[in-house]
Parts: sequence; C-alpha cells; structure tokens
Amino acid sequence: MSTSDIAKRLAFQDLSITLNRIPDANFDSLKAKVVNIRRSHDANCQSMKTRSLDLHEKTKKQASEIGQNRLILKRQLQGLKSSLLNLGQKEFFSEAILKFSEHHDYKSEAERSSAALESAEEDLKDMKKANQQDEEQLLEAIQMIESYQEQFTQTSTRLAAKMEEADKSMSELEVVQTAPPLSPLPASSHEDMEVLLAREALQAMTLEADLARMEASCRDLEGDVKSNEAEIAHMEADINRLEALKQDEAKLTEERYEGALTWTSTVMDILKRSTGVSISSIAEDSICLKINGVVAAEPYQLTAYLKPGTSILQKAVLEPTISGIDMPLLVKYVEEVSGGLPLLLTLVRGAALGLLS
Repeated sequence: MSTSDIAKRLAFQDLSITLNRIPDANFDSLKAKVVNIRRSHDANCQSMKTRSLDLHEKTKKQASEIGQNRLILKRQLQGLKSSLLNLGQKEFFSEAILKFSEHHDYKSEAERSSAALESAEEDLKDMKKANQQDEEQLLEAIQMIESYQEQFTQTSTRLAAKMEEADKSMSELEVVQTAPPLSPLPASSHEDMEVLLAREALQAMTLEADLARMEASCRDLEGDVKSNEAEIAHMEADINRLEALKQDEAKLTEERYEGALTWTSTVMDILKRSTGVSISSIAEDSICLKINGVVAAEPYQLTAYLKPGTSILQKAVLEPTISGIDMPLLVKYVEEVSGGLPLLLTLVRGAALGLLS
C-alpha cells in the first residue's frame, strides 16, 4: 500500500482499518520518516528565520547608512545654499554701498566730525596743560611750606638752646649773688684790714661785671625772641597766603572744568541732534557710539575697537545687528579704502536709516 492510499483512507476516516493492515516495520519506517521530515522542517524554519534576521539587519544597516549619507548630502546642500545666499548678500551689499557712495556726499559730515574731534582734542590738551600748571604750582607751594617748616624747626631749636643757656646763666648769677656767710674777722693789723677790703672791692667789681654781662645776654635773648616771633609771624602770613592761593586755584580749576564740561555737553548735544549719533563711552582702545535708526525701537550701539594709541580700526561690533550687514566684511572694506571710523559710521548710519535696503 502506497503513501497516497494511506492518505486517502485517512481522509475518509478509515484509520483503524488502515493501521490494522500496515505492518509494524513499515509503520516504524514511516514514523521515522515523519520525524526526519519534521526535523528537516524545523531546521529549514530556523535557517529561514536566521536568514530573515540577517537580511533584516543588513537591510536596516544599509538603510541607516543611506539615511546618514542623505543627511550628509542634505547638510552639504544647505551649506552650499547658505554660501550662495551669503555671496548674494555680499554682492547686493557691495552694490548698495557703491550706489550709496555715488548718490550720497558724506564728505561734509566727515569734515564736521573731524573738526569736532580736533576741537575736542585741543580742549583736552588745554585742560591737560592747565592741570599740569596747577600741579606745578601746588608742588611749589608744598615745597615752600616744607621749607618754612624746616626754618621754623631750626629757629625753635636755636631758641630752645639759648633759653637753656639763659637759665644756666641765671642760676649761676643767683649763686654768685648769694652773700657768703660772714666769718669773724681775725684780730689783725690795719694793713690786713686794707687788704681784705681791697679783695672784697675786687670781688664786688667782678660781680658787677658778671651782672652786666648777664643783663646784656638777656637783652640779646629778648631780641632773638622778638626776631623769632617776627619770623614766625611772617611764616604764618606766607602759609595763610599760600592756603588762600591754593583755594583760589582750586576754585578756578573747578570753574574751568565746569565750563569745559558744559561746552563739551553742548557740542555733543548739537552733534546728536544734527547727526543722530552720540558718544556713549570712550576708552584707550575703543569708542562706543549710539546711532538712532528707523528699524529698531532702541538706538543701535556701535563699538569700534582701535589699535592702542592710533586711529586704525581693528574690528567693530553692532548691537542689535542689521539684516544684510556683515560687520567683518564692512570693516575690511573700510580698511581697504582707508575710510577709517568716519566712513564706517556713515555706512552703519545709512543702514540704520534704511538707506541701504
């Protein structure tokens, strides 16, 4: 009986008859074949599953690589697009600058700004010169006061020494003027008495001479005291005069500074009203300007950085930025044409007013 016959009998639910008719050896062989077929089927399924997973991973990896390549290409295209747009903006800006330079005469504005800056520089030089003169006068006054103090110290020392000498002389005079105790006269002859009288007379003359010398010394000391008092009064008068002169110079300097500040503020206000530009701050290597515009509600702030001690422009920063304005490119252009800060200010002001749009 073939396998197809067995399948037919199974289909007609005649399994018991078929099994009774199949020999045991054939049944075991058939069962072994079924097991082998099942194992082969499981192995094929596992192999197909493994191949499917490998194929899926390879496909996923290829898709990921394709996605990354697409992203790289997209970024490159965006970079090229940005470069093209930037080149277009630069070309448009260069053409606008050329047209603006042809139709706008900023020479008068540059001359006014240069004149104002030169005037301010001259005023600063005058103020520095006045400050230097005031400092020199103050130094002279200080040196004079120190000299007077030294003279006063020397005079005081000399007067103290003379007072000590006078006290010493007065002490000696008091000792000399004190009468010695009387001793009983010895019984002597008339000649001895005359000798004693002559000795006493000589001692009296010596005491009178010492007294006269002490009186002269006192008179000299009184003269020195009066001279020192007059010298001290003269020094006090000079010190008072120097203090008054110092106060007058300080007042004059303050008035001069106030006048210069008022004049500078007036000039800056006139420049701000006429040009729309005002100076915010000035440093050794930078200057900060405020520019009124029609685009932004707040004024623009242009900070120009210069080489220390010169007017050579290094870089500039504009806040807030203006669309289409590339500050490094603008600074490079200004350096190429040697326009300096006036040209940079004129171009930025034109952009702020919308003249370059």
